Amino acid sequence: MKELKAYLKLELESEKIAKTIYHALLPEITSPPSEERGIATIKLGNNIVEVLITAKDLSALRALVNTYLYWIAGILKSINTTYRVREKK
Repeated sequence: MKELKAYLKLELESEKIAKTIYHALLPEITSPPSEERGIATIKLGNNIVEVLITAKDLSALRALVNTYLYWIAGILKSINTTYRVREKK
């Protein structure tokens, strides 16, 4: 069976936010718990983060995409919370 791929492209407000997301995801991509069902690669360019996910089957692809989207949402939530706390000071 052919490998399946998903491509996530995030255009962010700033290069700083893009770098934060990139560096937060990098450990998961460079040292995944298992490469048996799929892998991911990541690229950073100015304010854009690109994630390419390759999986052996549809259920693995869906799981990996959901995982990366969940992590990205959590990172963005943390950034927004930190920003709001700094504004109040």
